[in-house]
Amino acid sequence: MKTPSPSDVNITQTESTTDGELITINPGESAQVETPPAIETGSICDVKDLYKGLENCACCITWSAEPQKKLPTTATDEIGGYAILTRKTEGHGDFGREQKLHSIVIQSPLIRDVLEPVLKEYPGITSELSSLTIEAPFACFYHRWAELKAAFKLCTGETAEHMGLLMTLLTAEFDGIQKAMSDLLRNDVIEHKYLWALYNPGDVLIAKLQGQDAAVIMEDGVEYDDTPSGDAGYALLCRHIDYNGCTTGFLSTKIKIPEFKGSKPLANLPAVPLRAREDKEQLTEKLVRQGAKFAELRNATFLEYSGAAMLTTQRDPDGDDDQRTQIQVCFTLPFSIYF
Repeated sequence: MKTPSPSDVNITQTESTTDGELITINPGESAQVETPPAIETGSICDVKDLYKGLENCACCITWSAEPQKKLPTTATDEIGGYAILTRKTEGHGDFGREQKLHSIVIQSPLIRDVLEPVLKEYPGITSELSSLTIEAPFACFYHRWAELKAAFKLCTGETAEHMGLLMTLLTAEFDGIQKAMSDLLRNDVIEHKYLWALYNPGDVLIAKLQGQDAAVIMEDGVEYDDTPSGDAGYALLCRHIDYNGCTTGFLSTKIKIPEFKGSKPLANLPAVPLRAREDKEQLTEKLVRQGAKFAELRNATFLEYSGAAMLTTQRDPDGDDDQRTQIQVCFTLPFSIYF
């Protein structure tokens, strides 16, 4: 009896696809598996949670789709398509939460289009980036919250769905902060950890410059830590109008608020937002008169002054670091000047 050869027998084979489905193929035929269409970045109307993973080095943070306690050896989840990514760290959550929101990544172009006019000119934010990452405490959203809510009300269709994800996320995040700030300001005090919420870039602040009340414009606020000197706190980067004898313009200045424990009266801060002052109307009128007098004194005329004077000297800029320090001396002796 003739033994059949492989070519005389119709043999079928099975092969498993990536999703576990079995397909039948004939000898000599190659398996053809349809490739799923690519997902456009930020097109999935959903929020994808990411969790702090195992540290590869001391300076970097890795993010996983699973909590750290269940961290897989390889990350297999596709995250590029989600409108928003939320990066969370376990433990140390605020207001009773078990997890703390570290940062959010906005991938949806629909959301970025809405944010562009809302966050325009906010320091450190470029909303046109294809992947916009904003870290906690999300100060830009907190300070532009009214504008953000107004923009959300104008959204329709798919844009409204994507924006709804962001608004739901931020509402939950800001609820405890807004309640805490309301309680603090009602009592005219502030805690150091909420200084970022008190000072809004673009605010007019009232500060003391050379012993006089002066209005300055806040440009940004940053944490500082001068480790060698042990000096740490929150710094306000501001600008104010000044005159150097020839030109009138803006001069930059840094106002430091050293770190403090507990709560502190607003009146004891080196700078207070004008909107938080109870006497803001009277103070505004006073500063307008003061500014008009300042502008008047710039004109060349004969004047006489007798009293204390401030002398400023500048060391050789090519010298050592300690020689470039600006020295200000206030004379207490009678001083007269004619000009």
